[in-house]
Amino acid sequence: MEDLGHRLVWHYIPFTNLEIPFGGVNILTFANTAFVFVVALGLLWLGARKRETIPGRGQMLFEFLIQTFRDMLEPSVKQEHLRIARRSLPVIMSLFYFILVSNAIVLLPIPHVEEPTGDLNCTFALAVVAVTYAILSGIRQSGLKGTFGEFCGPFWHQENQSGWGFYAGKLSALFFFPLRILEEISRMISLSCRLFGNIFGVAIVIAVVSSITYYVMVPLALYGVLVVFEAGLQAFVFATLSVTYLSSAVNPH
Repeated sequence: MEDLGHRLVWHYIPFTNLEIPFGGVNILTFANTAFVFVVALGLLWLGARKRETIPGRGQMLFEFLIQTFRDMLEPSVKQEHLRIARRSLPVIMSLFYFILVSNAIVLLPIPHVEEPTGDLNCTFALAVVAVTYAILSGIRQSGLKGTFGEFCGPFWHQENQSGWGFYAGKLSALFFFPLRILEEISRMISLSCRLFGNIFGVAIVIAVVSSITYYVMVPLALYGVLVVFEAGLQAFVFATLSVTYLSSAVNPH
């Protein structure tokens, strides 16, 4: 239990007294993230190396996932914005796939292999990618001026107003614009903390049950079920929320 949340962090550049900014570098998270990329690319190669008209199990699984997220993306945007859904599919799929492999990587019996998503730095970086991509997609769809207008609140677009009503609508941006910036930041924080909290929570449950039952076979089975279930569930939830943020950005009200 004492090892939960413990991470190997370099606070100084090796063999020097120079301090690394921003709290140091988490070596295990960095190494495990690189390892996840290698494993993920290897699985993709195995699944797609022999593409056939009658797909095998690996190809069928990847085709099923692609079709699932396509069916999720296309209804989330307007009919005239379907090209955004098709362009966003690789991004959403990449987030889902990376998180899925990251969560399940601990099933490999290799020393010092930990899920990168058990580090808040990793989950926050993923959340920044998801929210930033949604904002950039909104800018690409509506233009910088249109997106800025959405950030300035509902009274910014009242072009028929004149006199004090017109100026009051423009001044309302001083209230709505900071709130919208805080909303986007809160999305990043909530998205990252949700993923991190669930992964860390599974580790706590496994550690508690294992200590109670003295590490017999039941905790081992529980470990496999929880990790596999949580890996898929949290990856899917993260991808679904990313689709929601994308939909709100390209379908302004």
